[in-house]
Amino acid sequence: MANYKPRVIEKTIANRLRNKGAILLEGAKWCGKTTTCEQHAASILYMSTPEWTVKKN
Repeated sequence: MANYKPRVIEKTIANRLRNKGAILLEGAKWCGKTTTCEQHAASILYMSTPEWTVKKN
């Protein structure tokens, strides 16, 4: 995403994923949870539209 602005939580997410492999990120609507997690995901499955599944390299 060209206009993505890194969040304060970025390093914590990276560290937790390195140690555990999966995390749960909770928060208010429209605060950037999905966009932030997309930056760290190896693959993405959108449950509402499974045909939009993305596999990153």
